Amino acid sequence: MSRLKKYNNYTDSQLVDIIVAGGDFTLFELLYDRYIKKVYNKTIAIIGYTQDVDDVTQEIFIKIFLNLKYFKGESAFSTWVFSIAFHYIIDYIRSKEKQTEKTVDIEYIKTFAVENDDRIFAIEPNTLWELLNQLDSDSRMILLLKYQDEMPIKEIMKIFNIKEGAVKMRLSRAKEKVYQLYEHKLANITL
Repeated sequence: MSRLKKYNNYTDSQLVDIIVAGGDFTLFELLYDRYIKKVYNKTIAIIGYTQDVDDVTQEIFIKIFLNLKYFKGESAFSTWVFSIAFHYIIDYIRSKEKQTEKTVDIEYIKTFAVENDDRIFAIEPNTLWELLNQLDSDSRMILLLKYQDEMPIKEIMKIFNIKEGAVKMRLSRAKEKVYQLYEHKLANITL
């Protein structure tokens, strides 16, 4: 690791360029260290804490490593990493669903927009986390990227490979679903 210390101040893009150009694969360790916790936490946030979390996270990093040569720097490296992670996790979920013949509602039928985020943020954090875990993985991911990671809509567009209007619509639907779940929870408590 001491040999790698001199590279600590290099940007992600600079490290990728060195790895790809010269084949110094040991530098990938720095990128791994920078992103492992974030990718691991995203994996847990989407699939839940299962026995597969470690394996899925490792597979994501293998995929990142094998595809480094395709990183062109058109977006932030972190966006590229999360895009790979997101797509791998979605593929993982779909493969699990096929195995269990379970279906997931990826798109919501209801399209009305929630203008005011305040009602979501008024929900107690533990309750909000419980509600988020009831959402499908796409909805949970888009809300976490926007509000937990404070990622701009332009970056979310790149991860999901969709247009700005589609990002806003998915955010709106996901927020509305959280609020519906919250209202349902409140109604059951008061009964």
